[in-house]
Amino acid sequence: MAEVWIAVLATVVIVGGIIFAVISGNKKKSKTDSAGSSPSDVRAEAYNQGPAVTPQNMVLVPEVDDDFYDEKTIASYDDATVPVDDDDDDKTLPFFMEEKPQCKVVLTRCSDGYRIECTGDLFSVGKSLNSSNYMIPGSQKISRLHATFYERDGNYFIVDNSKNGTTVNGVPVPKTQQMPVNDGDRIKFADVEFTFNIEK
Repeated sequence: MAEVWIAVLATVVIVGGIIFAVISGNKKKSKTDSAGSSPSDVRAEAYNQGPAVTPQNMVLVPEVDDDFYDEKTIASYDDATVPVDDDDDDKTLPFFMEEKPQCKVVLTRCSDGYRIECTGDLFSVGKSLNSSNYMIPGSQKISRLHATFYERDGNYFIVDNSKNGTTVNGVPVPKTQQMPVNDGDRIKFADVEFTFNIEK
């Protein structure tokens, strides 16, 4: 009789274990199906879908009249939009788009009329093109980088970088200090004299 009860008890335990295993498996499966294969998948899905649209965060977009966009178009600069003016005679550009007038400095050697045409806001002269922008030939006293010119707001300045010196109208240019130069000045690089002219 005892053996029968033991067999019945063992059967109940086995059946109970099977039922528990089935129920636990269904719960895990339902969680996986509803939440995705992993927590990272859940976060990715939420990120891709974005925030839920609710009456509190809805944005109403006003309707735009199609007639607003006519054939005259609209000129855009970055994020600002400005209607195009029909007056073709007024070609004035905004101050930040105005083209700066290009000036050219011409150095003319007084002895033979040899010309050096220089452009830009900064340029240098010397006997070597490896060290300066423009070459002064014909003198061993000219340094490789003899002098540098700067242009600021339409005014020109010179800085002497040489061993044998530079003068403007007979006045020595202080070493590493800027000296103003004007149209028609006579500039002497060591023993070679030039006239300084600004052409627009």
